[in-house]
Amino acid sequence: MRIALYARSVAGAELDYINSVFAHNVAKLSLARAVGQAGDNFTRFLQTR
Repeated sequence: MRIALYARSVAGAELDYINSVFAHNVAKLSLARAVGQAGDNFTRFLQTR
């Protein structure tokens, strides 16, 4: 029972992480588009660390 609960918690945390990274990338691209640099620096805005 506890293992299933822990596994569900880990799966939820991983999904939250994926969603937040996606939202962060959307925000960066929105900013690039707003300042007129989306086409020129597309790959730079999506770089990961």
